[in-house]
Amino acid sequence: MEPAFWSMFRQSHRIVKRIEGPNDGLVSVTSSKWGTYKGTLKDVSHLDLINWTNRLRWFVWELTGNKRKFNAVAFYLDIADMLAKEGL
Repeated sequence: MEPAFWSMFRQSHRIVKRIEGPNDGLVSVTSSKWGTYKGTLKDVSHLDLINWTNRLRWFVWELTGNKRKFNAVAFYLDIADMLAKEGL
């Protein structure tokens, strides 16, 4: 993801990108790969992953007709379901 100009991850994203490549502002894609690699989420920040989003930002976005593209709770429920189906 590319952080917005006002993002608190803008500087850390730039540093990690220079050293390790694409990242979410804290963790590079390379560092996040372990086990069986299932893919990379696009345009999702580290705060989105831990479901710590700016509620006011989303409220304003929804007022202007935009929709949230990532739902952390649904994402982790899908992972739990996938693991259960694999018997893990």
